[in-house]
Amino acid sequence: MEVEDTIKETNTNSKGLGVDLGIKDTAICSNGMIFKNINKTKKVKKLKKKLKKRTKKNGKEVWSILKSNKIKLRELKTLVRRNWKYKDCFIDWIVLEMITIIR
Repeated sequence: MEVEDTIKETNTNSKGLGVDLGIKDTAICSNGMIFKNINKTKKVKKLKKKLKKRTKKNGKEVWSILKSNKIKLRELKTLVRRNWKYKDCFIDWIVLEMITIIR
């Protein structure tokens, strides 16, 4: 009784990219490219600090006039939006860079 061994040949010509997501660095690619963490940059630290100050200030004040409250809340919303918009743009940029590496 004879048994034939079949060996599958894998296609090694395909392009691929391994990505390791982490805390210290946002992403490390298998080709050695490193994307730094955006939360460590000066711009994000400054935005977080500004947002923290505004929320602390608004929490301590007495909210007596409804009109001024709306203005303060609007300022907080714009700070939060600015922070998230900056982070979203950074993530989009990382994805775009990874796509261009694969091509």
